[in-house]
Amino acid sequence: MIVDTMSLLEVAAELQSDLKNEVSVKMKRILADRKYWRTVLKYGNSKKTIYFNPLEIRTKRLNRFVVLPFSHGKKDFKKFGIAFTVISIFYYNKYPYVAWFVNGLNEVAFFKKHFFDRYDERFLQSETLFSEDLVLNFFKGNMHVFTGPQYEDRSNNVMGVSNDGILLGEKLSPSITQYNTYISVDMLKGEQIEKHRLLSDNLDDYIKELKEIGMAA
Repeated sequence: MIVDTMSLLEVAAELQSDLKNEVSVKMKRILADRKYWRTVLKYGNSKKTIYFNPLEIRTKRLNRFVVLPFSHGKKDFKKFGIAFTVISIFYYNKYPYVAWFVNGLNEVAFFKKHFFDRYDERFLQSETLFSEDLVLNFFKGNMHVFTGPQYEDRSNNVMGVSNDGILLGEKLSPSITQYNTYISVDMLKGEQIEKHRLLSDNLDDYIKELKEIGMAA
């Protein structure tokens, strides 16, 4: 159970432990269900990614994980099986946080509620309240994020570039990042502009490689 006296590094360690020891085991069993293959067979010729209903898994320590299964089609499914992304939504110091498990589930990216408020304001341009649906919609459109230093000053500030926009945050450790806010391209200033261009080029190359092997739509 996450408590306010923990640091975010301790929160990450607990969530990763639950992910490894409980969630991954349950996921493997649930995602082996043939219903996923039957759905991909039926709709897998479409060029659109197929998203399945999210799965909720609670651990013995009462941590809540949400698994979003998806497939880019028959070719992807035959090669790699069902794909998925995993998040955990929790309260920390009475404030909603989201943990996203990336890079083979070995790294953690934290998002504050403020991040999703700004995403809604600056990209969706709606007045959607913070919710699980808003969070999942963000990850559906931003499954790939290419991250690098935001400035040349050797600080921990990082910039992440995704399909929809720009994520700004800080490195808490080599494997743990916290994203604090979301901005659009027109809000970039100074050396951020060149950093964004380089990261965008890297992201485009990465997605192109994934498409060639069937791991991106």
